[in-house]
Amino acid sequence: MSDLKIILIVDDSMSIRRELRAIIEKKGYDVREAGDGKMMNFRINENKIKVNLILMDISLKEENGFELVKQIKDNDEFKEIPIIMLTGHTEKKNVLTAKSIGVEGFLRKPIDPDMLIKRLEGILG
Repeated sequence: MSDLKIILIVDDSMSIRRELRAIIEKKGYDVREAGDGKMMNFRINENKIKVNLILMDISLKEENGFELVKQIKDNDEFKEIPIIMLTGHTEKKNVLTAKSIGVEGFLRKPIDPDMLIKRLEGILG
């Protein structure tokens, strides 16, 4: 099994997932993608794969990112996975909600590549 840190990007926009993947892979991380909650659950349950961090969009087409975070944090097997929320909606209530459900970070879209890497490295070491 690889020693690479695995980052899961959960966003319904393929173009955003590709953009984030390009930034993150340049720093040597292994990136997985999910466009919705069903694929997210598949990715975090893959055999022999340990997701080290999740980048989660708040506003998915069919789902609410906050609800998906709660599902992860309520699961004893996965609750320790750090999550950074991604959004264009940075109202104070969203930041407070994110913190109250155990999110480790919050990044505004469009994503600043340097800030993204700083956050990842701050959490993953």
